[in-house]
Amino acid sequence: MGLSKRKRAFIAAYCEDPKMGQADAARKAGYSIKRAKQAAYELMRDVDVKREIERQQAAKYDASVEVIAKAAKNSAVSRGSLCQQCDEVIEQCTSAGPGSWQMQSRLKAIELKAKLYGLLTEKVELGLDDKLVELLESGRKRAGIVAVSAEPVIKGELIGAAN
Repeated sequence: MGLSKRKRAFIAAYCEDPKMGQADAARKAGYSIKRAKQAAYELMRDVDVKREIERQQAAKYDASVEVIAKAAKNSAVSRGSLCQQCDEVIEQCTSAGPGSWQMQSRLKAIELKAKLYGLLTEKVELGLDDKLVELLESGRKRAGIVAVSAEPVIKGELIGAAN
């Protein structure tokens, strides 16, 4: 079932300003002053309305974290200001109360902050593939280095030592 125009207006008003109360959002959505508090209560009990509010708020805070992550790649921005922005996102999610989207957004902000301080690093796996081996061999030829024997060395094996 789709959301009515008033329900969408309530969701937009409520998500626009997290400090706005539910009754204020209902008034802004077009409900009368006398009925706004009851309407807000009923709307917040509607599963579809709650789901849409959580989806929009999660997207909003995730977008904030992504903006901070993109700014982190720019060397002109200081690490301190980025960490402060992460702290603000964490605080906003904490003040919004318990819920899955709050936890996910907080964790993303905490992870980004840890990366900014160098506590987390990206894992990079390197391996020998055919292209890399060819590049190494061509570099050895250009440098005049004698090619090493093609026998594989087994870990722990002594090379050139008599037992």
